[in-house]
Amino acid sequence: MVWFYKRSKGNKSFWQITLAVLMLLMTIFFVKNEQLELAQITDTLKQIDSFYVLLGILVTGIYIFFQGLLYVYSFKTVGIHVKTADAIQLFLKRNLISIFLPAGGFSSLAFFNKSLTKKGIETTDIYYGSTIYGFVSLLSVIIVAIPVFVILLMKSRLTTTELFPFLALLVLILFVIFFVWSFFKQKYFYHLIIRLNPKISLVLDKISSTQVQKVHFIETLLISVFIELTGISHVYISMLALGFSPTILLSFIAYIVMVMLLIVSPFLRGMGAIEVSMTYVFVKSGIPAAQAAAITLVFRFFEFWTPLVTGLGAFFFTRKNILLRVLPVFIIFISGLINIFSVITPALPGRIEILEKLLPEIAVLVSNFTVFFTGLLFLILAYYLLKGVRRAWRITVILLFLSTIGHLVKGIDYEEASVSLVALMSLFYTRRLYHVKSSPLLRANFWKVWVVSFSALAVYAVGGTYFIEKSHMGLDYNLIESLKASFQLVFLFDASQYLPQTLFGHYYILSVHIMSGGLLISAIFLALRPIFDFDVQRDESEFSRAKLLVQNFGKSALDYFKYYPDKLFWFNEQGFVAYKIHHHFAVVLELPVCETDEAAQNLLQAFENYANDAGMRTFYYRVPEYSIPWFSHLNKKAIFIGQEAILDLSKFSLSGSKMHPIRNAINKAKNLGFTFHIYLPPAKDGLLQKLKQVSDDWLSKPGKSETVFSQGMFLPEEMKKSTILTIENPEEKVVAFLNIIPDYVLNEGTYDLVRITEDAPTGIIYFLFIEMFEYFRKAGISKVNLGMVAFAGITDPKNITERSMKFALDNLKALNHFKGQFSFKDKFNPDWVKKFLIYDSEYDLINFPAVLKGVSRP
Repeated sequence: MVWFYKRSKGNKSFWQITLAVLMLLMTIFFVKNEQLELAQITDTLKQIDSFYVLLGILVTGIYIFFQGLLYVYSFKTVGIHVKTADAIQLFLKRNLISIFLPAGGFSSLAFFNKSLTKKGIETTDIYYGSTIYGFVSLLSVIIVAIPVFVILLMKSRLTTTELFPFLALLVLILFVIFFVWSFFKQKYFYHLIIRLNPKISLVLDKISSTQVQKVHFIETLLISVFIELTGISHVYISMLALGFSPTILLSFIAYIVMVMLLIVSPFLRGMGAIEVSMTYVFVKSGIPAAQAAAITLVFRFFEFWTPLVTGLGAFFFTRKNILLRVLPVFIIFISGLINIFSVITPALPGRIEILEKLLPEIAVLVSNFTVFFTGLLFLILAYYLLKGVRRAWRITVILLFLSTIGHLVKGIDYEEASVSLVALMSLFYTRRLYHVKSSPLLRANFWKVWVVSFSALAVYAVGGTYFIEKSHMGLDYNLIESLKASFQLVFLFDASQYLPQTLFGHYYILSVHIMSGGLLISAIFLALRPIFDFDVQRDESEFSRAKLLVQNFGKSALDYFKYYPDKLFWFNEQGFVAYKIHHHFAVVLELPVCETDEAAQNLLQAFENYANDAGMRTFYYRVPEYSIPWFSHLNKKAIFIGQEAILDLSKFSLSGSKMHPIRNAINKAKNLGFTFHIYLPPAKDGLLQKLKQVSDDWLSKPGKSETVFSQGMFLPEEMKKSTILTIENPEEKVVAFLNIIPDYVLNEGTYDLVRITEDAPTGIIYFLFIEMFEYFRKAGISKVNLGMVAFAGITDPKNITERSMKFALDNLKALNHFKGQFSFKDKFNPDWVKKFLIYDSEYDLINFPAVLKGVSRP
């Protein structure tokens, strides 16, 4: 659905990863709790019928083809033609990336649109077709599931095994009905989606205005139902392959349980939870646990792993940088799974005999722990590797090395060791792609709390083991035994040293597991999270240096704000860049300050190198159109963000019918006794106090606040150095003012703050501005920069972003002030000059509104 296109941020990642890890731990616990002998599972898998394996793979091929066909007909529903080959490739890529995304089945629908846009399909149309795809996929599950549950109810066979997915399905049906109703009636969900993500509003608007082709929609739904039937047939074939007599009803139940868990899975596509749940369904039907687990593994091979590997192959036909970014992450992810299952499966007896002669028992024990622990970490690290975190790369390299050795030591498992070695080589090959920094470990206060917490847990585990009564645990531990048992218990490796005899004993072991698991996950998250606080030292002398460079080489109306007190500076021998940091983004104000265009381009390259080394991403805000080619060799993209109003005073006049309202406003103010005044610097303290009262009155209005970065704020020391223009009433009270600031464009003037009291007459701002124009004209200045209006000037949008901006400006009340700004400035008939934002990727662009808000805080 479209509301999943907005990507998750902040601490959501921590909880998604936590849930995913808990699912995997649940799988391991289930295996041990149900006494599943993995040797039996292996023996069962060895007896698999190769004919049915080939049949299952053939059905997987059909499944992939029809998934592509589902995209084709989803797009046909909205009048768009997509080739089947392109649609299959789109499915395979999205299916692969969905493993690493929160709510991956839905959030992946926002990815890999470029291959279709290159063929002339609008991004809006791609989102629309993908929305149909996601909706129909949900609807087909409901269509297939309802008859099954009706049959179970009629036969009184709806047990607790099927009750959860049945209730989940009912909730899903009600939610889908309510959502569709809310959308078409433009009720709660419609407005919620627009508020959360204005960019999606264009898609919603098109959905509500486009006539869906009903015949193609029905065809799409039938294809989706057929896809569900292929999944059910995979369950049926998996049972046949292992020599069991399947039933259609059992196949339906197991499949529906799997799909429902897949839908609600927060991360990793339900891995762990699905294996446990399907195995449990088979066990409840009378199939032995080991054989039930084997059936589930065969099914997952057909339905999950084969499409996944095929999807990896699809990347070989795209740009190399995508492949290089995804391939190592995929290998690391697979390595993690191999490590976990390698430890919980028995080693080959012949290899164990060799190890017993070469190594002591403790070495084998430690290697088992190492392999298992690194396996868990690999699953988490894969997520951070996808985000390009440098520390994740370093930790993964170390763990892969330990994993390779561990596999060889624990059971001469050279097959698993070779996978770890391949993963290690892939990381070294792509090492330059990982540059995002993480928080300094030794300077993070959390680590002090974490160390104390871990120490307390160790004391709790060892002390509890040593002093706990024999009646609770079945054994009377000495100190050495308690240390050994506690070590394995705390690190979630093995609880076999404990033999709990009472409920208290079971709860004791569970409490240690919960605390140690929480500490482990929190430590990993805090060690890998991208850095948000950059330690940038700023010398006060840098302000003087920056101001001198602006005075010598300034060329822009924004140059004054480049040495404003809120800025950071990056210098080289040719000039400097003014920027601010929010999270791991560096936002540069316009262009560098330097003598020539060539020097500016060199400075941009140098600053990019600095930002990359520091682990920062970059934006360049309010860049003029002529400079866009400078960023092409930096692999940057440009997006239109607004227009700057430049008034030519030689052409400006108050005559004519269009200026009649302005003339009336000015005459009315003069008739009421309001007068215009000019105060040259330095401003006196009494005047500053009057201006402060006006500013405070203005800031008290709803929606008004101090913002900086591309404008100033009321700072007495800065105001004192400015020329102040005021409008005052007959009692000499200031009701409106603005301050003139340096403009480094030849023969151009500009201003910064414009503030008006609540009780000022309507139209007083026209009086102030007309007098400002006359002030500049007398000073020999021919043009006035009236500032930028965001979103302004998009009359013929060219792409999805510009369409979204225009739609948002036309429909969102929160953006009405931009329309008001444009209307006010346009009354003076200025020339409008385009301004752009330079960025790296669409993912960065999604983050920009929050980043700009962050750097605009005083």
